[in-house]
Amino acid sequence: MDWNWKHLNFKKDEKRIVHMVKLEDGIEQVHLFDDDSIAAVNAAVAARRPLLVRGEPGTGKTQLARAAAEKMGWAFIPTIVDARTEADEMFYTMDAVTRLGKAQAAAALGVKDKAEVEDLLDEKKYVIPGPLWWTFNWESAQNQAEFARAESIPLFDS
Repeated sequence: MDWNWKHLNFKKDEKRIVHMVKLEDGIEQVHLFDDDSIAAVNAAVAARRPLLVRGEPGTGKTQLARAAAEKMGWAFIPTIVDARTEADEMFYTMDAVTRLGKAQAAAALGVKDKAEVEDLLDEKKYVIPGPLWWTFNWESAQNQAEFARAESIPLFDS
């Protein structure tokens, strides 16, 4: 995917409001950008780096990201980072629970063919791209996501 590195621009007389996709309950969300938010998003875009937004719950961090993505026509990949988040989780996660379940099912069904078991439990099938993988190499992340999806691995928490 070629990124369009345009800035978050509003015309002189344009209101700084972005209408976003309707939520499950049918209520449309809107976001009003302030000068600081526009400057922060534009700095991240100019530097071609992710923007880390932090703050207390309910202060609009996710809404800011969703609105900026909507305004610039970019994909929105939600990620919650907390004190327990490991740095490598931002690049990828491994669905060890699904892998273990498949291993147990294969054992219960008596699968003995070593090649079949190795193919079933190939770690590549259980790697889920994280937000930084998507940020720095969209095409590679998309390929891995499609590979994991073909193996019935959930990509995002519901």
